[in-house]
Amino acid sequence: MPRMLLAAAGLCLVLGCGSDAVGPEGDLVGGACADDLQCRETCVASDSHYPGGMCTVRCESDAACPHDTMCVDDAGGICAVTCLDPGDCADFGRGWTCRSVGRKGASGDTLVCRAD
Repeated sequence: MPRMLLAAAGLCLVLGCGSDAVGPEGDLVGGACADDLQCRETCVASDSHYPGGMCTVRCESDAACPHDTMCVDDAGGICAVTCLDPGDCADFGRGWTCRSVGRKGASGDTLVCRAD
């Protein structure tokens, strides 16, 4: 049983089970960044859909993304923070809103926080 707890704890460290990992201040997905050193994984700094840069995880499907994020077809496949309405994205800053975006690794669209 202790091995299972250690494995779960390790998975949480990698995927960001804590609330500080995902969202406007998240160092895994959602936080503003200028380069990869500010993020656990990678920074998408040159994509106009994520002004000010955004920490993220590269993905081919939702399975690679932490809780409360989905794999979208931006920047070659990245995890983005999910939302239900524009108010969910207000803390990301001016210009950010809840947008319908094509999914990567699955059909259809999903709602995520990003700019036009």
